[in-house]
Amino acid sequence: MTEILVTFLFVSGIKPPISPPKEEFNMLLATQTNRGLLQTLIQKNLDGVMVFDLSRKLLVWNEAMVRLSGIDTSLALGKDLFDLCPFLKDIGEQSFISRCFAGEEALSKNRPFFFPFTETRGYFEAHYFPMTDELGQVSEVLCFFKDCTEASLYDDSLVNLTESLRKKLMARTEELIKANVQLKEEVKKRRRFGFEVLLKNIEMTDSISYAKEIQNAILPPINRIKESFGDLMLFFKPRDIVSGDFYWFHRKDHLAYLAAVDCTGHGVPGALLSMLGYNALNQAVNEQKLIHPNHILAYLDKEVTEVFKSAHVSVKDGMDVSILQYNILTRSIEFAGAINPLFIIRNGELIKIKGDRYPVGPGISENKNFTNHEINLLPGDGVYLFSDGYADQFGGQHGKKMKYELFRKLLTKCNELSMDEQFHLIESTFRFWQGDLEQVDDVLVLGFKVE
Repeated sequence: MTEILVTFLFVSGIKPPISPPKEEFNMLLATQTNRGLLQTLIQKNLDGVMVFDLSRKLLVWNEAMVRLSGIDTSLALGKDLFDLCPFLKDIGEQSFISRCFAGEEALSKNRPFFFPFTETRGYFEAHYFPMTDELGQVSEVLCFFKDCTEASLYDDSLVNLTESLRKKLMARTEELIKANVQLKEEVKKRRRFGFEVLLKNIEMTDSISYAKEIQNAILPPINRIKESFGDLMLFFKPRDIVSGDFYWFHRKDHLAYLAAVDCTGHGVPGALLSMLGYNALNQAVNEQKLIHPNHILAYLDKEVTEVFKSAHVSVKDGMDVSILQYNILTRSIEFAGAINPLFIIRNGELIKIKGDRYPVGPGISENKNFTNHEINLLPGDGVYLFSDGYADQFGGQHGKKMKYELFRKLLTKCNELSMDEQFHLIESTFRFWQGDLEQVDDVLVLGFKVE
């Protein structure tokens, strides 16, 4: 809740302290509780602001929304969001709202809108924030609705946007490497004077903002993946603002592809690698017309290695990847892995399909021959792809790593549940295990059940 209030202060042009004491935050939250300050900021905001409850009933409709839609506040309040803005339903905005109902922030970009009362058409950006009650449960959603039509006219497509941001990140990479060396020296000097604050301030750079925009743009909506895989679960928890883990999806006729990718590191370096990897995977299936997972992995390895060679930067980082092709008609899969394996839970038993013992990326043997595994699935089989972040998390009674033995037991135990129920169990188990300790790595777990 604190983060939502601070974000709203920034959007409204009121700058909060960089690192306010806990007592000051409590005072801000107390003020927000009686809604006096929040209502004032809402009306002053130049962009649209909406608040609606879990039934999508509108509780707040500010003056900017009145100007844009032509619908007066008195007519809007109490109405269903989709009844008032039917275009939101037509373009599938429910996928973003559902993520917010589940407690996540969600950003929807470059989406079309049309308000018939003012005959206004364009493109919008909507940023959804979950608002919790005193018990920590999501009760309402705060939405910033920004008309970005003018900016969108300069972008031919989302591909052009991500390509432009990629070039900026590549140019920024060499600067970050030099800055990291200087940062380490500065950290040593400031160790007794609160170097953690200095480090956090330096991390809040434009590069993080670029990387966050890219990741929000490229990650596919979970509902789109469910159209191919049915009962599916995604647990995705970045350690920092941006993530070195990412998931990838592609569908061609009756073949659906799914990948879990763990880039070395996290934060800005991990986000840069993730963007390169995502583009290379798309090129493999769309331009190179590759079908088998081992061939896709080989192409990914070649492209990532060549990019870093052309940047004249010495890089030892890489990617651990698990990728599968699912034949929807035959219920069979092909799988290839770089370090990371595939788990299949069948009749209470775990089947492990190992990945090859080398990752994707430069600085490693160039004679890589990724293995393609073919597996026939049975109804009720649970199939799981994942990064190492879940098993590597420190916690529990003794503050040690969970390790894969406990992770495998957890997946085996919950396989009889639906994927929605598995998600809640996997999420709650992670939070219980972590306790008060910091998250050590990005976390990604993907699973689907064969019907």
